[in-house]
Amino acid sequence: MKVRWVVIASVACGTLLGVGISWADLGAPPTRMFPEPFRGPQAAEAGARPRLIVDSRAHNFGSVERYSTVKHAFRFTNAGTGPLTLKAGSTTCTACTIASVSRAEVPPGESAEVEVAYTPSGSEPFRQTAVVHTNDPENPRVELDIRGLVSSRYSVSPDKVVLSSVPAGDSARGELKAYYYLDGPFEIADYKFTGTSHPSHFDAEVESIPSDQLPARATKGYRVWVTLKPGLPLGAFRQTIRLTLEMGESADRVDFPVPIEGTIVSDLSIVGADWRSSSSVLNLGDVQSQKGTTRKLTLLARGPARNDVRYDVKTVDPPYIELKLGESEPLSDAVNRIPIEITIPPGQQPAIHLGTDQGDYGLIVLGIKNHPDVKEIRINLKFVIED
Repeated sequence: MKVRWVVIASVACGTLLGVGISWADLGAPPTRMFPEPFRGPQAAEAGARPRLIVDSRAHNFGSVERYSTVKHAFRFTNAGTGPLTLKAGSTTCTACTIASVSRAEVPPGESAEVEVAYTPSGSEPFRQTAVVHTNDPENPRVELDIRGLVSSRYSVSPDKVVLSSVPAGDSARGELKAYYYLDGPFEIADYKFTGTSHPSHFDAEVESIPSDQLPARATKGYRVWVTLKPGLPLGAFRQTIRLTLEMGESADRVDFPVPIEGTIVSDLSIVGADWRSSSSVLNLGDVQSQKGTTRKLTLLARGPARNDVRYDVKTVDPPYIELKLGESEPLSDAVNRIPIEITIPPGQQPAIHLGTDQGDYGLIVLGIKNHPDVKEIRINLKFVIED
């Protein structure tokens, strides 16, 4: 029995000794109790570290004219021994941006400028923040504060004319007001509808606002009545009116664009998956070239003319899109339905149709016959074809 215990003890000691020697040879793995702190766009090398000095982290623009863009350059200096890297981060609003970073990497002893731009659209004092990320361990995140007061020679409101749910065959009217807040001449010298979609269906009338109806601080004002004429196709519409404002003794001219949007509605409507009636857009999504895609919609016809209305295809763009228009059939005693099938067949070349600068929407136009108000229906197609 004593021999057995001696053997067991010897084996245990040998095992522990072997583990200890291996541990000493290989080295113990480091134990990390907390995650690495954020080091900016690139961690600084040991022994050659940057040290950031910012001349000022705040700037007061003072009085800023509404809709004008103001900029300020913050100076970032590297007082360390290693290169300093700078990367633009987030801002607290879309009107505040980091316009430029003069150098993404700043050598020791040198400086870079980070320019922050802001375009105020409101009338209240503003305070915004822009973030810059660095590889200085002591300053991985730098917040730049800008502030100021908004003043204006003039204002135009509202920012957008919305003519929602206009019955087909009807007209509609919206209102704009332009005010001047200084002494001297002020007038709306001209206006123009600049959108490419049906500009002839829009008109405007300008009239002076009596002095007893002006708001506080305003010295002059004009009212602009924007009129939508009958005849636009069913669905969403967009247009822009550009007002040319002339002001001051020097007759300075400013072009001020105002969006106009709305929807033409009737007893004809489209429903279906991925269809957005507010913008008349069918979202086909990302389409694989080798597979293609298909969507099904339903055209619903109500009202006294539902049994007499006839439909035909006027436009299909791009032309490779396949369109199947079914026969009208009763859905209920008061509603007929017409099935619509839209297909992008396999084998098409890559293309972008997002309704942006990258590419216009695809388009299907259905001609409408025997309806008292609606002459056509437009279906915008939003898609990207990928290899």
